[in-house]
Amino acid sequence: MPNLSFADQQRAKHHLGYTSRAVPAGDEIILNRVFQSNDYPVEWVQWGIKLLNRCDRTFDESETDAQDSGIAYRRVLTGDRNYSDVEYRALTQAQREKAYVKETARHH
Repeated sequence: MPNLSFADQQRAKHHLGYTSRAVPAGDEIILNRVFQSNDYPVEWVQWGIKLLNRCDRTFDESETDAQDSGIAYRRVLTGDRNYSDVEYRALTQAQREKAYVKETARHH
């Protein structure tokens, strides 16, 4: 019977929050036992990898990079005092983060 590769196990731990050490050690031991079990059919492993890929995609979409800084517009106002006015796309970022949380909560 197949099992998830070590890399896939690490991806699963990342998406479940096990890499942040916010999960009790006993829970991590249980998860490691699940990973070590060889009782899973090929379909289960393929399904798990499919879910991990979905989580990776939504995680990548929830991150901002140099091209998508989250700023909708910026203007500099000058006069007696100089200041800038920045509007952020917080709603869009929140929607992307919500989609990621939804994927990580799927099917458990």
